[in-house]
Amino acid sequence: PDGTVWLREESATRPPRVRTLEGDVVVAPLGPPAPVGRPHTSMLVDGEGGPIHVLLTVPEGPPPYPTVMMVHGGPEWAYPDDLDPWEQTLADEGYAVAKVNYRGSTGSTVAWRTSLHGGNIGFPEVADVVSTLDHLVATGVTDPARVAVEGWSWGGYVSLLAAGLHPDRWAAVIGGIPVCDSVMTHEDCSPPQQAYDVAIMGGSPAEVPEAYTERSPSTYLDRVAAPVLLLAGEHDSACPIRQVRHYAASLQARGGVVHLH
Repeated sequence: PDGTVWLREESATRPPRVRTLEGDVVVAPLGPPAPVGRPHTSMLVDGEGGPIHVLLTVPEGPPPYPTVMMVHGGPEWAYPDDLDPWEQTLADEGYAVAKVNYRGSTGSTVAWRTSLHGGNIGFPEVADVVSTLDHLVATGVTDPARVAVEGWSWGGYVSLLAAGLHPDRWAAVIGGIPVCDSVMTHEDCSPPQQAYDVAIMGGSPAEVPEAYTERSPSTYLDRVAAPVLLLAGEHDSACPIRQVRHYAASLQARGGVVHLH
């Protein structure tokens, strides 16, 4: 009412706070402040669809580092410069962390954000993650023998798809509340999620079955080589549990190492 503007700010090295434009802190978390994190390096990496924005955090000591490639959910979202406790924990344990704002992310052009529309899902995101990994290996940041890929929701889908499309790149794969089988997910998910599937794929599984099959992680189960950790919710209406259990059982039947929680 008095015309004062408040803004919320944070970065990897500054815990979140709400302040006025003049710098006066008006809302701060209770208790002791969070410890300062390691800073992000913001970079652009060449990709087949154009420059890929990446936030990189590295641990102490000389490279090359074991590395976790992080894949965000959405897909229409983006990694910001924020204080991420999991990322900072990984860095404390000696891992480099690369957060990839792949095609489909917000924060860039409309063409970048909508490049997955029309059924072109999965493959572009995986390609951007792999291009980023190639860059980190070529520049000496990453040990190519010690790379994990991790994502949640849409990021879990991309991580599992990457496990099958590029099995030789990963020492471990983590899929949190993931889409493992595109058709089963569509069958079991909520009506709004089904409508999203139809909109982004250009039809239902009955109308464009080849598209759903081609872009489904379960299609590439025979190629998965790395151990897989799956974390899922029994009552998740967007990434339902039946298809996660099916993926885990199918991978185990093929001799794969998988842990489902």
